[in-house]
Amino acid sequence: MARTIGGPPPEKPSPGRQEEFFEESFEIHVVTPLFGGGVTAGVVDATNPIRGTSIRGQLRFWWRATVGRSCTSSKELYERESALWGDTQKASPVTISVSHKEKPAITYRKKAENYHLNNEPKDLFKNFGPEQYALFSAKQNDQDIAKEGIAFTLNIRFPKIIEHKGEKGKIAFTISAEKEVLQALRAWVCFGGLGSRTRRGLGALYCPKIHNAFTMHDLSHMQSCGVFKIIALSSPQASSLTAWKVAVSIYQDFRQGFRGEIHEKTLQSGKTIKVPGRSKWPEPDSIRQLTGCSLITSDRDHETPVVPAATLPSFPRAHLGLPILFQFIDGDPKQARKRKDPSVTTVTPLKKERMASPVITRPLFVDGQWHGVLLLLPPEKLEKVHLSGRMIRENRDTPLDVTIDCSLTDEKAMACEPMRGQNIFEALFAFAKEQGFREVTS
Repeated sequence: MARTIGGPPPEKPSPGRQEEFFEESFEIHVVTPLFGGGVTAGVVDATNPIRGTSIRGQLRFWWRATVGRSCTSSKELYERESALWGDTQKASPVTISVSHKEKPAITYRKKAENYHLNNEPKDLFKNFGPEQYALFSAKQNDQDIAKEGIAFTLNIRFPKIIEHKGEKGKIAFTISAEKEVLQALRAWVCFGGLGSRTRRGLGALYCPKIHNAFTMHDLSHMQSCGVFKIIALSSPQASSLTAWKVAVSIYQDFRQGFRGEIHEKTLQSGKTIKVPGRSKWPEPDSIRQLTGCSLITSDRDHETPVVPAATLPSFPRAHLGLPILFQFIDGDPKQARKRKDPSVTTVTPLKKERMASPVITRPLFVDGQWHGVLLLLPPEKLEKVHLSGRMIRENRDTPLDVTIDCSLTDEKAMACEPMRGQNIFEALFAFAKEQGFREVTS
């Protein structure tokens, strides 16, 4: 059956009396590895790596984060956003195009550059560095990563003033498009990026015209006006890549640290590797308790929690983004078994598939120097999480389908060692400050 289009294309915006236009070009460089960004998810488009449609979506997000947050109702937000960025009925008056001085040559990173692989005896704890953590999904799906260094020119044009007419043809409100679009552009260049995993610093950008004028005062203003709840900055770093690694390392160490001592472990294949001990976060022991699956051997007893019993069950790291897949090295991947650790268990928001992380880890060029930075966007409210996988019920392997309370102020979660009586975000930024980061205040 032939496909049909549901309606006419959006009407081209009429300039009317909006005769004065802003028009400018911005030279931009990609300063960290680029993952995805093409038409196919997770794939860098070798012929068209930088797409104007992707940039428009990024600008729209950062407009909401900076300008749109001041709207007093969802109706006002929708009307102002549609007037500036378009909707299904009317195209955006903001035109965006991408050009290159010369055709970009895409160079892909070698796997060793991504994951620190070498010929030395494998130590899973030490080899799992910040690059591998940031690029985990690329490694899992064997996807290519483009090297940093891609340069392009962003060309942008729009009316300086946009008058939005209401139902009766009267002017309902006026938008200072020059101020609002440039505010979104600066936020995107400084705190966003291109492609996938931008909140872990991939596809980070540098724009001389914007960054060379970006100061510590500008950064603190982003906190005082509410765009970010907390900002923490590292000491100056030699390059964008070292700044990126410093920021990602702090986040990785917080999320995946707090473990028992590294020890040797022999796999079923007979291979011996080094692995860290059991986690002092409450989620693994919570899953063992909920599924009825715990490794029990002559020399190991995972049925006995290593975290205080009062913390179970709790899932504090859910607030850092969902879904989370918990994979136990001593679990059966296909079914629940009573004397083995759990099979793969997935934690998602209740009645949703995803919740983006409110934490951004990336390099930032401020006051003429590169720094690693951790930024906390206003977090989405999360009260409950859903667990799926396999569990033991009446000595039989059955589907796991459980809902658990998971508020930010859950006192059970706060009692675990990494949290130290704080919520997850307070604990993260306190950890960063202990590692030499400083909090940026207004």
